This record gives sequence, structure tokens and C-alpha cells, in this order.
Amino acid sequence: MGNIVLYMQMSLDGVVSDLERWMQISDHILEDALAYYDTLDTVVVGGNSYLSMAEYWHHAEKSSESALERAFAKKINEI
Repeated sequence: MGNIVLYMQMSLDGVVSDLERWMQISDHILEDALAYYDTLDTVVVGGNSYLSMAEYWHHAEKSSESALERAFAKKINEI
């Protein structure tokens, strides 16, 4: 049996879900996330999160101008 790991992003000032105060995705963040997701075989997300993530990443895999974002989208869509 593998490990179960809780991975949660939060800003230093404690913001978890306030869209007006949340971070912007940068190449550095995508590089780190891609390296992390390369170590996973399964990701479990809540229903509300899944709907917005799936809509964005399925579209981004084909249409993003960023090669790094397309690579991350491909990885997360495969998982």
C-alpha cells in the first residue's frame, strides 16, 4: 500500500480560498508543481474543486500559450 499525503496550498498570511487575495500561477510554481505531481499516481480533489480544475486544465492542455502550463495540464489530466 502506498502513502496518503495531504497537500494544501496556503499563503504566508493564511489565505486558502479567497480568490481576491490568492496567488498568481508563475512558471516557478508550475515547475515545482510538475516535479511534485511526477511523484504521484492518484490525486483526490473535492467535487467543487474538480469541476473548476477539470474545465481549466483540459482546455489548457491544448490551448495554453505556455509550454510549461501545457506540460502541467497534460500531467494532471493523465492523473
